[in-house]
Amino acid sequence: MNYCSNCSHKIEYGSANFCSNCGAELIARNKKNIEQDLSFKENSNNIFLILHPQYNFLHQLTTNIFHLESLFFTLIISIVWGTVLYMKLGGISVDEYFSINIFFSRIEGVYIFYSLLAIPVFIIRPLIILLYNYLIYSNTTYRIKENEIEYCESFITENYSSIEYNKVIEVHLRKGIIQKLFKLGTIFLETPGSGDGRNGILIKDICNYEEAYKLINSLVRKK
Repeated sequence: MNYCSNCSHKIEYGSANFCSNCGAELIARNKKNIEQDLSFKENSNNIFLILHPQYNFLHQLTTNIFHLESLFFTLIISIVWGTVLYMKLGGISVDEYFSINIFFSRIEGVYIFYSLLAIPVFIIRPLIILLYNYLIYSNTTYRIKENEIEYCESFITENYSSIEYNKVIEVHLRKGIIQKLFKLGTIFLETPGSGDGRNGILIKDICNYEEAYKLINSLVRKK
């Protein structure tokens, strides 16, 4: 048995949405109670800060294109590609090619041209990495809550993880040389066993890193 909040008239449960005595809407109060309950549950673990990694093209460019492995990979491909084309199109046999005198006497600008054709390999690989990182950054969110930190990455597959503050050993703030130039920082939450890379959360390339670091550090210390 329910009672109308407006006139206290007795109303059978589920019989009507309005009070038969005064006409007051009954479901309004019920909806309000539900909203209050949901709000209470949400506020029990407040979201203090939402972070997104900042994609900086120049930062990504310098950290991906100029890696030593990229340069080495391009050099090897250029030599192999140029050699194959030079031998096939230039009509040089394997014996002639590996004969030092004949090779250096017949090497021409065409060999260099063939080698330069491998440059697209040098360009395409970093471009793929840049695009992939952009999509990852665009679909990554960190939520700093009262009791935990949530990490969500929803590109291709959806990855979700969270770490409670009482499991965090230490909070580290890292700023590399290139990050300093672009005013970015990375926060690493160290947990037991995080040295193997399977635990912990890396909040990378955020612009408001000082504010986030102080907030996270204070929340960890409270636990």
